[in-house]
Order: sequence, then structure tokens, then C-alpha cells
Amino acid sequence: MRRFCTCLPWIVVFFLVVFPLPAHSQACPSTGVGAAQASIASKKPLITLSGNVHPLALPQYDRGPSSGAMHTGRLMLILKRTSQQEQELQQLLSDVQNPRSSSFHKFVTPEQFGQRFGVDDAGLCRVGDGFRATGSP
Repeated sequence: MRRFCTCLPWIVVFFLVVFPLPAHSQACPSTGVGAAQASIASKKPLITLSGNVHPLALPQYDRGPSSGAMHTGRLMLILKRTSQQEQELQQLLSDVQNPRSSSFHKFVTPEQFGQRFGVDDAGLCRVGDGFRATGSP
């Protein structure tokens, strides 16, 4: 039973690679949140997650700002689910593994997973606005 839970992140990554999210080509609707209020550009202190910085990313190797044309390679942005989404996800995981549940082995598609537990269009726009506010393309 526990095996499914530990494999879930890899399953999600697999589906995101096989079925990538479509490029956001439409203009973002007005969210009423200015770029200065977007969470990525807020004045809140940043949190460094342990284990996510390459061991050679040290101050003595810093060469200053790079040009805007520099290709950064692969970057990953992880967004936190809302507490309600997280609670619903935990319930879903419990239900699909419980033989007494009506949802037993009724798995969701990647599209359903994204709609239920992913960021909405307004949130995606706020993230993009936040990056643009910090000078990112």
C-alpha cells in the first residue's frame, strides 16, 4: 500500500514529461494583483531549501550577472499546493488504495490531476508577472 505513495512523484513527473502542459500563449487576464504583489516578487525573505544547491555553487565561483541571452538549461519551479488541494490529494490517495472506498483503483488522468491539484490560470499569470517584475524574460 505504501509503495504507491512513494512512487507518486515519479508518476507525476512521467506524465508531465509525456503529456507536457500546453504553452501559455494567451494573454493573462487582469488578476487585480500587481507585479509588486506577486508572491515571487514580494519583499518576503526567500527560503533556501536544503539539498537543492549544487555543491560548486559557491561565492568564490560567482562571475556576476550573466547576459540576458545566456541559455540556462533546465530549470524547475515547484509550486506549493493550497492546503485544501493538499488535503483533497491526501484523501484521493487514501481512497484509491482503500478496497472499501467507491474510488478504489479509480485513478485520475494527468489532465484531471492538473485541474484538481495544479495551479490555475490566474496563479500561473501571477508567477509569470512576478518573474517579469524581477527582470526575468
